[in-house]
Amino acid sequence: MTVLKELGSVAWAVVGVIIFDFDFAPNVSIDALPWLPEGSDLFELLVAVGAFALAIARYLSTRFRVTETSIEFRRGVVFRTERTTRRDRIQNVAVGTGLLGRIFGVRTVEISAGDPTDITLAFVGRTTAEALRADLLPTDSTPEVEETDKIPDSAGPARGVVIAELGRGGFVRYLVTGPLIGAVTIVILVVVLLVFADQRWPLFSFAGVIYLLMRSGDVYDFRAEQRGDRLHVTQGFIRREEKGAALDRVQMAQVVRPVIRGLFGHETVRIQTADVLGEQAQTMKVNLLSPLEARGEGTERVVGALWPIDITEEDLLGPAPVSLRRGILRTLIILVAGGLVVGTAIVVIASLVGWTRDWALIFSLFAGYLVVALLLAVFYGRRRYRLLGHVVGPDHIMVSTGVFRHRLAVVPIAKIQSVQIRRSFFQRRSGISDVAIDTAGMSLAGITATTVFDAPAQLGVELAGRLIDGASQVALPDGV
Repeated sequence: MTVLKELGSVAWAVVGVIIFDFDFAPNVSIDALPWLPEGSDLFELLVAVGAFALAIARYLSTRFRVTETSIEFRRGVVFRTERTTRRDRIQNVAVGTGLLGRIFGVRTVEISAGDPTDITLAFVGRTTAEALRADLLPTDSTPEVEETDKIPDSAGPARGVVIAELGRGGFVRYLVTGPLIGAVTIVILVVVLLVFADQRWPLFSFAGVIYLLMRSGDVYDFRAEQRGDRLHVTQGFIRREEKGAALDRVQMAQVVRPVIRGLFGHETVRIQTADVLGEQAQTMKVNLLSPLEARGEGTERVVGALWPIDITEEDLLGPAPVSLRRGILRTLIILVAGGLVVGTAIVVIASLVGWTRDWALIFSLFAGYLVVALLLAVFYGRRRYRLLGHVVGPDHIMVSTGVFRHRLAVVPIAKIQSVQIRRSFFQRRSGISDVAIDTAGMSLAGITATTVFDAPAQLGVELAGRLIDGASQVALPDGV
């Protein structure tokens, strides 16, 4: 947790206490103090003063020093933490700023050394932050590019080859095909609750709308470049971020096609690196490489900029034929079981409030639900069977998964750490198996890179052996 985030969260907490006037201590009033708003409570004053005092104390107790061989970091008020990280182990230095940071001209610097705990320096001046990043990151030379690949002078101070960028028109399309739909849905639900329930609490649901729109601002003016052997990403409107990653740290590229975005012929490209976040190493760094691309361009152009790929989506091998029947039956069982549970709960609640049970109507409604469930199961099973698949090339494996959120993962074989063959009881009876693929960095966080679903049992064994043999023939640099 950084000081900048602490101040921001504390500010929202104090604003909530004052605006909504939560009377935690209604009998303790301090109206006698003329410089406070009328009706203020002692609790509100203590929260405001105490919270900001704690945040400022944490800020004043934080120190760092950069030497020729390491960076030293110290923080803590009651419990003091001191950490030293060797400079030759630093893999990434990200510089970001929020709305308050842009107003006051300060930045937050996050230094990653490939272990679960990053060093975060908040309230760093802009010049100091840029100097830190330039000093701590390993130097690399930008390869010469052809004139057609060079960035025009009007594009600003960028120094690399552009992989992807999002203009204003693309930003609008990104909103319409994703976050804006979620925001409109929340607004409709809130309005319905206000009209029919006449309650004040649904107003808090508008926080979801604000959150979606603010997160959408993270892709405003997005630009991804290749600078030598590193990726450099600049993005954000309210919170402006500049971050990067070494190309040899990229574990997987994933082309994502949500339903709505896919209907408009667009897709999003993400990458996962070997940098672990969080004290418990539960998450991986997932970086946006291109927010919006025309369908097919994500794999061919954007992912192709990372590695030369000689396999395409048209080469995918589908799952075993029994996968179609399995997908339909499993979906139908889930829908029927869920319908029985919900229907029983409704009948019980209705009986408690005095509603006379009409069994003919109940059975008619359930029969209609079964018909709808069967149609949905057939649709889901057929779509799942059509989208699942994999193909193995000389250097990469491409795996297609997902139904309503279609994902196309590309994993370099050299990055594969382990391969697991998984078979449930029903899969063993059907002669199929799942092949789970783990990469060197992602396995540290307990995350499976991708999974080949419902492959024929013999094909799954051959696929696992081929991937392990291919990975063992490539020696990776230390820490990759």
